[in-house]
Amino acid sequence: AYDRLARMGEFITSELLEALADPTLDPIAADEVVSLLGGTGDERAREPVWQFLQANLDDPERVSTAALSLSGLGDDRALPYLREEMDADDEEIVSNAVASMIMMGQMEDIPHLRQVHRRHRANHEIRFGIANAILTILGQADQYTFSRTMDDIQANFADRDLWADLWAILESQFGTPHYPVH
Repeated sequence: AYDRLARMGEFITSELLEALADPTLDPIAADEVVSLLGGTGDERAREPVWQFLQANLDDPERVSTAALSLSGLGDDRALPYLREEMDADDEEIVSNAVASMIMMGQMEDIPHLRQVHRRHRANHEIRFGIANAILTILGQADQYTFSRTMDDIQANFADRDLWADLWAILESQFGTPHYPVH
């Protein structure tokens, strides 16, 4: 659905923005519109989605939906909300925040991501989302920072499951190293 939406581009964005501006739009439909706008990549959607987030600060699920959309639009105003949502009790909200951190996370977020990973050992989606977010963030770092951070994770017993998740992703992307037998 998101691929189709991306191909439809600006044609659908205008209609979605019009729908979101309609005060009679059903709240459930508004949530869906906000969610779809995040997949358009259209900068025109940033401000309306931001306004939606600001208008719904008392509803964690709606804030989560809007923050995820803002991250899809590349709007870093979502970062404070995403960081807060990673500590939510609702795993769906945590999962949305983690998915957003794959797109928007920064080096300073890695310690927090590690803590969240430890709290959600039983949730595969959150665990692998965090591992992906960390690898994405480290992919933008220099070699020294990448190596130092990975070494720190590997050496920390509390991060043993995170290390396994990181390694599983790296193996799936690059394969198992083959060492010559002597």
